[in-house]
Amino acid sequence: MQLKAGQRLASTVCDAEVVVVKAPAGDVEVGCGGAPMVEAGQDVPKGTLDGSLGDAVLLGKRYADEEAGLELLCTKAGDGALTMNGGCSASRGPSRSRRATERVDLQLSAEQEQLVAALAGLYSKHASSEAVRKAESSDGFDPALWGRLTEMGLVAMAVGEANGGWGATTLDLALAVEQHGRAVGPAPLVEAQVAARLLDRLGDPAVSEVVSGERMITVALHPAVDGTARGVPAGAVADAAIVLHEGALVLVDLDGRRQTFENLGSLPLADISLHGVSPDGPGARVLATGPDAGAALERATDDWLCLTAASLVGLGARALEIGVDYVKERHAFGVPIGSFQAVAHPLADSATALDGARFLALEAAWAADEDIDRAAELAGMAFGFAGDAARAVTAQALHVHGGYGFMMEYDIQLYWRRARAWTNVWGEPSLAYRRAAAMRLGA
Repeated sequence: MQLKAGQRLASTVCDAEVVVVKAPAGDVEVGCGGAPMVEAGQDVPKGTLDGSLGDAVLLGKRYADEEAGLELLCTKAGDGALTMNGGCSASRGPSRSRRATERVDLQLSAEQEQLVAALAGLYSKHASSEAVRKAESSDGFDPALWGRLTEMGLVAMAVGEANGGWGATTLDLALAVEQHGRAVGPAPLVEAQVAARLLDRLGDPAVSEVVSGERMITVALHPAVDGTARGVPAGAVADAAIVLHEGALVLVDLDGRRQTFENLGSLPLADISLHGVSPDGPGARVLATGPDAGAALERATDDWLCLTAASLVGLGARALEIGVDYVKERHAFGVPIGSFQAVAHPLADSATALDGARFLALEAAWAADEDIDRAAELAGMAFGFAGDAARAVTAQALHVHGGYGFMMEYDIQLYWRRARAWTNVWGEPSLAYRRAAAMRLGA
């Protein structure tokens, strides 16, 4: 088959689909699961995998055979291993090299655009508002969605290739969680990515369990006080948590140590008791001590602030869409209420605020890899601005619904509640501004 850039290929034996990023000059046959791939869209019956194939195809993963000049980007995950010309496997791993630059570059690459599109489809299908409501009765967690996220490699993408991940940039992660925020996905993706990256930096063997999806590990954003870590994100559903306790960063199993509580956003939060935890005892392991422990948690906190900012941008954008759709449909005095300036102008202000929040969130994500000296400062700024913007946008979108906006049957309340709950997991946006100021002024 003569391939061309932009061509979509689909497996005939599993669900995998790829896009050709770079095509070789001659004919080439790309296979998946031992069978040739064909043009996507053809009505080809799917066969059955024998279970003995190599690594599964991961969503957003880039595959390349440099010698042949072939590069592929996975836009839909599958169970089969990719092959070329029926023989050698295409090597896994991003062929794009990171480049240090003094200029902020937020233009999305072709593979990033494909990643965003693929995730938008995933959340549209598997994280509907009905699914979000259903998850609220089970600690705000949907195991089925979580399984799909881990299968697609959305946690593994935060881990370096040396430890089995695919070494995504922080900007890649921000683009992914922005789509998560649009759907207010009932799964702790941000916390899992932050914990995975922290374990990766520390070189702890538990990172392999995270990459494989065997365990869900989260991180407490604040040190334990009086033997308890308060309001740990994903603490209600995670298998283990990374906690700064008595000067040491400890990985502790959560069985029998968690106390869940109700909260505005129906989030899987829990207080974690560390009473009786011994560094060398069962169910606990020290990851770092002294200044190294504090520094590791600070950097993880920066990651969380940055990625949560991107999530809040996605949340706000979808809330604004809900509000705009409503004012187009709701009529008063024979015209849509969106035609009234008192309704339209505040929504326009919301759109500009979200634009600013998105640019700042993506700049913070870019800086995490390219301008490390400003990364912490920008993470705080992005979280503060995105938090304020998301709260304001959801309030305005709910307001234009009138009394209906407060009814549980309307989707806008899902976004209004989470815009406030997500920020308060770490702290008020004003505290993030103070954190950024301290980074800038050295206070």
